[in-house]
Amino acid sequence: MILGCITKFIPETNETQNLLVIEGLITDQPETYTIKISWSTPVGINSGIRPLEGCKVTVQDDLGNNYMFTESAAAGLYISDKETFRGVIGRKYTLHINTNNSTETHYSYESKQVEMKNVPPIDSLFYEKITIKEQTPYSGPEEGCQVYLDTFDPLGNCRYYRWDFLETWEFQLPYMVTNQYAGFQALRLILT
Repeated sequence: MILGCITKFIPETNETQNLLVIEGLITDQPETYTIKISWSTPVGINSGIRPLEGCKVTVQDDLGNNYMFTESAAAGLYISDKETFRGVIGRKYTLHINTNNSTETHYSYESKQVEMKNVPPIDSLFYEKITIKEQTPYSGPEEGCQVYLDTFDPLGNCRYYRWDFLETWEFQLPYMVTNQYAGFQALRLILT
C-alpha cells in the first residue's frame, strides 16, 4: 500500500480581489476580433471565469477612427465587425473600456497606444523529434516534434513575435481500403 500526504499551500498576497482581466488580439488579417473581459479569481479559490457583461468596448487608431466592439451572446465576449475594422501596419491603436455595469464597481480603462509593426520574414523553419514523456515500466515513451523558427529584424523594431501555423497530417493505412489516406488538421500556436 502506498500512502501520501498532500498539504494545500496558499501564498499570502496583497492582491486586490477584483482585478479587471482583458484578453484580446488584433492583427492585420481580415477577420472578426474578440476581446474577453472578466474579473480575476483570488489565489487558492477555484470559482471559474467571472465574465463582465454590459461594457462599452472601442478601439481607436491614431487617425481618430473609433471601432466599436459589440457584446456577443457569450457573456463577457465583445466582437468587432470584420467588414469595418482590421489592423493596419504602422498605425497606433488604443483600447477603451467602460464597464457601465450597475451591479459591479464602475471602471473606465484606457490602454497605452501601441503601434502595429511589420513582422520580419522567416529565415528558417525546422523541427526536431523529441521525447515528450519518458518510458515507464507501464507504458512506452511518447514522442513528438518541436517546431523552431528563426527570424531577425535588422532595424530592431520588433522584440516580441507571434506566429500561428496550421498542421496537416496524413496517415497511410497499411492495408487496402477504398480511401487509403486519412487526414486531419489542427490549429497550433507558437508564442515567442
